Amino acid sequence: MKVQTVREFSVSAVFTVDRTMEQVVEATARDKDLEKLVECITKGFPKEKTRPTKELRPFWNDRFKLTVMDSVIMCNERIVVPKELQL
Repeated sequence: MKVQTVREFSVSAVFTVDRTMEQVVEATARDKDLEKLVECITKGFPKEKTRPTKELRPFWNDRFKLTVMDSVIMCNERIVVPKELQL
């Protein structure tokens, strides 16, 4: 009985994670600032800190830690959560 409960929980947890990641992908695509950030990550940040827009300046110090994986922006191992999903 306990094994079945754990298995049901695991399936439920995986579904929740998949659904949440789908929400992050969709919200990232709708966020214009993050769209610009993805472009900077993939094409390269400007050489001077004053060059990025004010929305992108907060990411300047972490620019070498940022990557895009499966349409999700990562800072090291952490997900950059779009504004609409932030509490």
